[in-house]
Amino acid sequence: MNQNLDSLLTEYCGRKFYLPDYKNSVIGIKNSILEGLNDNRKMIIFGFDSVNTIQFKRHFGGKIDLSDMKELSSVFPTGSPTSFSSIFFGNQINQHGIFGIAFYCPKEKGIYQTSKDCIVNTMNETLRDAKFQIHGQSFLSEVDIPVFYIHVNHFWYSSNLWSKFSKSTNHISVHPRGHYKSDYNRQLDLDAVLDNTEELLNKSKNDKLVYVSVDFDEHMHREGVETDITQKLLSHVSNRICDIIYSNPEYDYVFLSDHGQIDLKNNYPFDFEKIVKYCYSHRGGLGRTSYFYSNKDIAFDIIEEQVGDTGIVLKKNNPLLKKIFGFDPVIYPEIGDIIAFATEPSFPSYGWSSKAEHGALAKEELFVPYLHLKSQKKNI
Repeated sequence: MNQNLDSLLTEYCGRKFYLPDYKNSVIGIKNSILEGLNDNRKMIIFGFDSVNTIQFKRHFGGKIDLSDMKELSSVFPTGSPTSFSSIFFGNQINQHGIFGIAFYCPKEKGIYQTSKDCIVNTMNETLRDAKFQIHGQSFLSEVDIPVFYIHVNHFWYSSNLWSKFSKSTNHISVHPRGHYKSDYNRQLDLDAVLDNTEELLNKSKNDKLVYVSVDFDEHMHREGVETDITQKLLSHVSNRICDIIYSNPEYDYVFLSDHGQIDLKNNYPFDFEKIVKYCYSHRGGLGRTSYFYSNKDIAFDIIEEQVGDTGIVLKKNNPLLKKIFGFDPVIYPEIGDIIAFATEPSFPSYGWSSKAEHGALAKEELFVPYLHLKSQKKNI
């Protein structure tokens, strides 16, 4: 952690966490990539999901030149739908409209679930199709060269959000090896993604932009971060990516990531039933950040009691939230009237049964790498 990022460490009610740095955040990645493409540079982008700066340095250090690597801040909450929307669209979450993996939709009067493109009716489990507007233009749609998007075809990539990211691109989809909730094998999936990348590059050296989705998210949720199986997988994938770079030196290579993950310990489920009668909608948020839709003081007290010393509970008008979100959340009904986020690994998050999770403001969740390796060969 460099001195600049250490200065973002803050304290509230005796609990320490990092503030997002919106002047040096993933929001600026879009313009940086477009500038590189405007220079007539052929580019391959490795878009990591859930790889923080710590893991990136550990597994790419000594293999490629990291001297120009930037350590960027993710956005809050630190999750894929919020962060990747900010990366692809180049703006803050109140501008593109993706406030979490689940959040209140005032037009539909229910919770919008980003990954499922559906609305949960206000206080029951009934689902209905969403009529939700996502705002933004993906950088993949703003270039005039062929664009290829290589990914594992799991549930996210059929959603409206990911369709907006990859609109008008040439999709190369890898069928997942097993179901992501039970018997999948992430190494086989990622090897297949990288096999397709190599095959595409070997076919033609014509100008193109290739976006390669390198998704560790579900694997880390299931297996943890600082575990042998995950560290071996990160090492294997980094070696394969470096082989691609060495074999195709005429391309620029961009590395980016949306957020990191933190290993959980002694965490527990939040008992929503204790406050349900005081709420007008289900809980929203993302992982280790929860939105509660209630203006009742008793709801705040119950939430604070359940969270205990594992996190911070704030009412929406608390001025600290302006610094955390990067804008004033008060005017946005999508964000809960009460916001709770983690400061400890034991916070009662959405992923309380996972081995690792994200969404809050620990350094492992917040800080991500950005690196643009420029080709040593002139493009013809």
